[in-house]
Order: sequence, then C-alpha cells, then structure tokens
Amino acid sequence: MRKIALISEHASPLASVGSTDCGGQNIYVAHLARQLGSRGYLEWRRQSGDGNGDSMVTDIAGPVTVISPHLGDAVFSCGGLIAAARGARVVTIFAGVPAAGVVAPGRDRAAGFDSAEQAMLARRREDNRALGMLGAQAVWLDFPDSQYGRSHTPREIADSLQPVLLMLADGMVAAPLGLFHSDHVLAHDACRLLMHEAQARASAGAALLVPARAQAAPALPVQWLYYEDAIYRRLPGVLQQRLAECLRAGLHATPVNLPVNQLLAQKSYAVNAYQSQVQMLGEAQLCDLCAPERYWSLSASEPRKADSLPFQ
Repeated sequence: MRKIALISEHASPLASVGSTDCGGQNIYVAHLARQLGSRGYLEWRRQSGDGNGDSMVTDIAGPVTVISPHLGDAVFSCGGLIAAARGARVVTIFAGVPAAGVVAPGRDRAAGFDSAEQAMLARRREDNRALGMLGAQAVWLDFPDSQYGRSHTPREIADSLQPVLLMLADGMVAAPLGLFHSDHVLAHDACRLLMHEAQARASAGAALLVPARAQAAPALPVQWLYYEDAIYRRLPGVLQQRLAECLRAGLHATPVNLPVNQLLAQKSYAVNAYQSQVQMLGEAQLCDLCAPERYWSLSASEPRKADSLPFQ
C-alpha cells in the first residue's frame, strides 16, 4: 500500500488544533495529521520561500528506525523525530548487560552504581521509560559498551543490525554521524556499510531490503539520514572532521530539515528519564540536548561497492 501524503503550504501539520501555526483555513489539519501519523501515513513537505526548493523539509512517512550507539543517545540526539514518528523503533547497539560481578568502571561509580550489571539494567529501565513517553519501541543488541573492555568491528555490528532492518521496505533509518566517541564511530561505520550494501542491491535491480517483496506493489525506498550526535557535536572541529571524511570517501553531505523542533518540549520529558546520565552533564551539555536537532543525507555521485569502503 502506498503511503498517503499530507501536503500543506498553509500550516504546520504538527501544530495544535486551532493554534496560530495551524492556519485559519486549515484548522483541522493537525487533527488529521495526527490520525494519519499514528498509522504511519504522514508525509510532510514544504519548500523554501525562494522557490529553489533547497532548504527542504523531508518526508516523515512510513516506519522510522533510529540507530542509537548507547542507551539514551537516540533520545538525546533525535527525540523530536522519535516523537513525530509515532511508533518508531530505537535500536541500541551497545546495550549488553555485563555479567554479574563485573566491577563498575569510574563512570558507573560516579552515577551511583556498585556494579556494571546494575548500571546497565538501570539504564535499560530508563530507556523503556523514555521511549514509552515518545510512543517508541526499544530494541537492544547485546554488544557491550566500550568502557567494559571489549571491542568489535563495524562488520560484526552491521551483521547484527541487518536482521533488524531486513523487515524494512520503506520509511526512514536515522543513524549517528559518529562523532568523537569510539562507540559512536563504530555505529556510524556499521550503518554506512549497510547503507552502501542496500544501495548496491537497489542499483542491481534487487528489492531494497526485502527481496521477497520484489513482486509486491511499489513502495517508497528506505531513506537513510544521519543525525548529529548530541553533546559531541559541540566539540570544536568534530563535525567538520566527519563531513570532510565523508567527502574524501566520495559522499556528499547535505543538511536535511525535519519538522520536529516543535516537539522539543515533549523530548525534554523523555530526556529527563535518563537520570543516571543527565545528573552527570554540565550546563553546556544540557543546553545542547535542548538545541535544534540536525540531520544530514549522505549521497554518492556513483554507487560504491561495499567491499571498497575504508572500514570493515
């Protein structure tokens, strides 16, 4: 089934019914948008006033899957998108629970935990609570956080992510840009592998992610976006280094605007659910969690083979 598109140049479909932003002539557009959005049928598009269409708000249509390095990263970085998606899945890579008896490292002890197991179980509870506030579903992979001493390759992570993404035939995947933290870099590299492999299959004429659906009715392709990692994006030069690396890899980075910043208040409630982490943040870091979310698309002028990527 094709997704229904609701297009309004008169109003914000996510505005409250009857509000100024909703528009006098479109007073019921927000109610209709919510009903469609709750069923995954909302597409919101609006061109810039200059007519060039280059400051675009992209679609939020179909299922949304957000890849999160750690518990909390997805909400910190794109809680507005998760709230707007209504029914998003948040897949956290480094959500593994250490064995009982593993001594809590310094970060966990600073948060008040006696063991690594206790810390991760508490963070999982916080994750469930926060995502419940945003109407999202938590999916936890069993990779351990790097602070617990184990390392993995992008290929290993990609292989574990792939079954989770195989059911997607349309919609959006939001992945981290992978700024500063080694786990974030690993998550980004794994997602880049999956994106390039999906693009290679598409260019070869195969179904994008689900070959069994090749004979089904046409569906919108999966759209890959990359979000700026909250807190780390404010470090001097870190974002620029990532964008420069993408350019060297033959990828053009284009900023993408999503109609989500009006949901930052709802996001803030979910952020506060991660008390074990929020309590350790400084003022500037807390301010960054409330700053507008920023997204990028990465596109190549020519399809690249997955085995030619600099990371595996």
